[in-house]
Amino acid sequence: MIFFYFLYKHVSIRDNAESSILYKCENFEEAECNRLFNILIKKQFFLVLWRLPNNFFKQFFDYYGALLSYALQFIPIIMIGTYDDKSPADLAQIVSNNAFIYIYLVNSFTRLTDLAIDVGEMAGVFQRIADFVHYSDEQAQRGTEVEGLANQSFEEGYGRPPIFVDRTVSPIRLSEGLLFEMKNVSYTLPNDDNYLLMNNLNIRLLKGQNLLVTGPSGAGKSSFLRILMRLWNLKTGMLTYGITSDRILHCPQKAYFPVGKLSLRQQIAFPVHIPNGGNDFRDSGFFERILKDLKLFHLVERCGGFDANVEFDWHETLTPGELQRLAFVRLLYHRPILAILDEATNSVSSDMEKVMYELLLANDISFISAGHRETLKAYHSLELKIDGKTGYSIKELSTNEKL
Repeated sequence: MIFFYFLYKHVSIRDNAESSILYKCENFEEAECNRLFNILIKKQFFLVLWRLPNNFFKQFFDYYGALLSYALQFIPIIMIGTYDDKSPADLAQIVSNNAFIYIYLVNSFTRLTDLAIDVGEMAGVFQRIADFVHYSDEQAQRGTEVEGLANQSFEEGYGRPPIFVDRTVSPIRLSEGLLFEMKNVSYTLPNDDNYLLMNNLNIRLLKGQNLLVTGPSGAGKSSFLRILMRLWNLKTGMLTYGITSDRILHCPQKAYFPVGKLSLRQQIAFPVHIPNGGNDFRDSGFFERILKDLKLFHLVERCGGFDANVEFDWHETLTPGELQRLAFVRLLYHRPILAILDEATNSVSSDMEKVMYELLLANDISFISAGHRETLKAYHSLELKIDGKTGYSIKELSTNEKL
């Protein structure tokens, strides 16, 4: 099974290559791949040791059975002289009869060794079936409980003062409060330099401002965010940041949660790698409150706590809305100066969207959002509207538009 986990990990990285790049998680993924590889090597080593006796006797009897049937008769005929009184004709008959019996016995031993190997493989199949049945029973019993927990109301409101993560971070000096600035920026598709997506874009975003990127479907909103994250190259112009890249965090529409039986704590801390037994939450109470605010506290019980290694794949078990809310918990854990949100709330309700953006504002996190909902204007001060024809317009959002 560990071999398939190892393969699945690499398939997952390939399928989520863009998200991995945007999260800058190459060190994390390398550590996880090495961890799974070391487990695989260890399992294979013990498997070889377990199979060695069976394979030895199987091969020995297969290739040396006939020779052994005659070698065994060397002792009574030559060394002990049991048949010295027999004539050559009788001795030949005795040797022939004994050889037949010995070969039959060797064949029986060969069947036993083959049976032992088959029984071992069958035991592995039975173990997987038993695990599947046990997991199915657990899910059937847990389904009603989880649904009840997910729908329960939480009493904590948002009148409290801003909550900050108690983590030691190096202060970043903003260049005149600048987050980023684009001057005469034009860009194309990476694989087609003639397909112009944007022409001569000029925009400047300062600390305290939040930008909303709008436009029809296919206009190039996600392309603009890829340019911001420097995933794509500019054709012309200049992109300047007033902050370092490690203080920018991207939150895609389909949040990325790496596979590998990772704990809830590790998924929140991603792409930071927490060693086994490590506790990187200086204030677990903060995360408990955030999980309650986002109606995700049932995940703590479902996962068996913050540090238990789960037996499910996060992106296959959780709903899209739960994944997007958990991605926001990750944002609040890292507390970047700038968060880039690519339709990161389109799978949650408007009420939950309000909760999520208020948490970002309360924690002094600037953000750039791409989306279609009119309700998003309430949390942004600037709107960049992309028309899909290499053009754009920028306007400040008035108080009336935010209401």
